[in-house]
Amino acid sequence: MKLRAETRRGLLYTLFVFGLLTWLYVLAVQMTHPEFLPEPLTHIDIFPFNLRVDVTGIAAFAVSAFAFFFQLTPKREERKQ
Repeated sequence: MKLRAETRRGLLYTLFVFGLLTWLYVLAVQMTHPEFLPEPLTHIDIFPFNLRVDVTGIAAFAVSAFAFFFQLTPKREERKQ
């Protein structure tokens, strides 16, 4: 069970960090070149690469927030005590 908890924690931490970094990238784009916000994130026309930059920022912020809050939930062993 310890391996499962460590895997869960590592996955949540990775989602938190990459979501936060993506959101910060979109924030930097918004501050420097706001005309790029309605453009697709990349030239690749396959989902999710063709999402708009502003939609990508919203999704990245949501993923980062959810991963952060799920990381704060106590483990099963801690809840039983």
